[in-house]
Amino acid sequence: CEKWGGLRHEVSKRCLAACKAAKLVNFETPRKYGLIAETFSPENDCLTAAMKLKRPVAAKMHEKLIKSIYK
Repeated sequence: CEKWGGLRHEVSKRCLAACKAAKLVNFETPRKYGLIAETFSPENDCLTAAMKLKRPVAAKMHEKLIKSIYK
């Protein structure tokens, strides 16, 4: 989809700019990543009441995306 391609390009551009501004070295800069439309919240059980990420829940929820990134 053209709309998502433009969004992906803009996110890539801003991520790279933020990494350069933080003076990250090459291996610290993300090469592959996935975008998700929904936010993490206590309602979808991805965050605790203290707003901490529940990594196993989030990983299970987005397992397909994570696997596609590491192919």
